[in-house]
Order: sequence, then C-alpha cells, then structure tokens
Amino acid sequence: KRVMTRRKHKNGSVTYQCCHSTHDRDTDCPVGERYDEKVIESAVYNAIGQYLMLAEKQAVQNREVGDLRKAAIRECADHIRNLQKQADQFKSAKLRLYEKYTSGLITREEYRKQKAEADAKLAENEEAIRQGHERMQALELAHSFVKSIFIHGHDNIEIVWKFRDIYEDTEGKK
Repeated sequence: KRVMTRRKHKNGSVTYQCCHSTHDRDTDCPVGERYDEKVIESAVYNAIGQYLMLAEKQAVQNREVGDLRKAAIRECADHIRNLQKQADQFKSAKLRLYEKYTSGLITREEYRKQKAEADAKLAENEEAIRQGHERMQALELAHSFVKSIFIHGHDNIEIVWKFRDIYEDTEGKK
C-alpha cells in the first residue's frame, strides 16, 4: 500500500519496486523485490477479461430473467382475460336461463337450481379473477424492484435490487 517506482532497464525490461523498502528495511514490503511490468500487465488484463466475461454473462442472465418476468406477466394477463370472457359467458348463460323461465320452458324450481349453480360458478370465476389481479400486481412489483435473486440453499436467499439498498450501508449486507 505504498507508491512503487517504475524503472526501465538497459535490456528493455521494466520493473516496479517499492520505494519505501529500498530505504527502510523495517517495512511490510518485500525488501528489494522487483516486479516485472509485463507480468503485472498480464495479470491486470487477465482480470479485466474475466470481469468482462462475468459482466456479459450477468447481463445475459439479467435479460433472460427480465424476459421470464415479462412472460409471466403476459401469461397472467392472458389468464385474467380468459377468466373475464368466462365471466361474460356465465352472465349470458344466466340471462338465457331467466329467459327460459319467463317463457315457461323451465319450472321455477329448475330455474332456481340452475341459477344457484351458475351463481356459484360465477363467484368462483370472480375469485379467480381477483387472485389473478393480485398475482399480476406482485409480478409487476417484482419486475419493478428486483434485479435478480440468488438462492444459496433453503435458508439463504439473496435479493439484488434495481435501486440502492438503504439497509446495505447499516448492516453491511443485503
């Protein structure tokens, strides 16, 4: 953690050496140790290459996760639309049932029985629509706030937010 001096030698090689260790033997730096510039550059370029490779892999994973979330939201919206179509069909069936009753095609008891069945199906359908809307809100919320989720076992789930985690500074972790 001290400044190093760059030296070019007659043979064309370049090395770095800790300035402090050349004058003071009581140091944490290796005394008189020289480090070849090509070795240092190679290590740095290798690390940059690995970092870029990881960053690219992470970007691909993030795109895939985003695409999966968007697909889940689309599926949920499609499911809600289908449920709403079914609700319209149930309502139409109830209207046709009433018309059959008023025109004398079915008895009052048959009408009440079939209407109760239609009402039960409609109530189930409306509950499914409500649950679909809740799921849609949860998916949209997750898509808005969550960048990625890493699972490191049953008791260790890491959430990476799309925003700065205010608790990260106070606790030192997410």
